[in-house]
Amino acid sequence: MSLSPNGALTLTPPRETPVGHHHVRIRATGQDGSPKPVSADIDVLPAALLDADRHSIDAWCEVITRPDSPGGVAIVTIDGGRALPEGAHVESAHHGTRISAVPVNDDQMWVASPRLIPSLRLRVVYPDGSTDVAGAALLVHERS
Repeated sequence: MSLSPNGALTLTPPRETPVGHHHVRIRATGQDGSPKPVSADIDVLPAALLDADRHSIDAWCEVITRPDSPGGVAIVTIDGGRALPEGAHVESAHHGTRISAVPVNDDQMWVASPRLIPSLRLRVVYPDGSTDVAGAALLVHERS
């Protein structure tokens, strides 16, 4: 528990404390050292969820290739086809030293051989710093 100079009281309740409004009694010590009982109304808020806990990487990536190109761009989405949130970006989660894809921009990976590498291991880094790793199958479409 901490008390700021302006009188604001901040505390972290035990994990088992139910979310909601609580009336608490606190024993404070006055400037003269004497104990003073204080009553306070406190709102216990739910713990903030990390972005990685609120979203999930889709199990597939759409890859558009051209006949004259050795690869294509895999577009990474989350939550059933939604774009990554602003400030998030995707990386390749490497298997050993083999690089299977290279980032093109925040939500796209260049895949050198999408027909030979049927899936990617992806890592999405969210704006709050949390990460999620998942495998995604490549759905290859050819543009003529």
